[in-house]
Amino acid sequence: MKSSNIPEEIMDLIENLAKEKEYDVVDIATKGGASFIEVVLDKKGGITLDECARFNSDMVLWIEESDLSDKNYTVEVSSPGLDRELKSPREFLWAAGKQVKITMNEPLEERFEMVGELIGAEDGKEIIVRNASGKDVSVKKKNIKKIKLHI
Repeated sequence: MKSSNIPEEIMDLIENLAKEKEYDVVDIATKGGASFIEVVLDKKGGITLDECARFNSDMVLWIEESDLSDKNYTVEVSSPGLDRELKSPREFLWAAGKQVKITMNEPLEERFEMVGELIGAEDGKEIIVRNASGKDVSVKKKNIKKIKLHI
């Protein structure tokens, strides 16, 4: 989930600030070099654009006041979107019980896509989805090209 290019102080700030505001950190990444930090947040009931903007302002202010301000960091804070892609174990736990769409590298039951209720992730190697007919289907993670929330 988290980029190793980001200084530990900034990682800690993001985690602590999110925890304080009761937000979930969905992803932290760098784009175009370590000086562009992208933070994706969510919370129960969804996060608003204003909340993302305030979080961004708080982060920028902290960076400016710290000894990291000489590095010219650019910070972008956003929500994951309604049809967000699931990547981390934390996201799979969060999405349990929700509808997902899985795109596979190789067909399973003669299909490259499957929509169903995410039941869980087994041993980090398989995703269990309950299909439309109520059958639990196991999809190996190595066969998953993409898994997104399905609206």
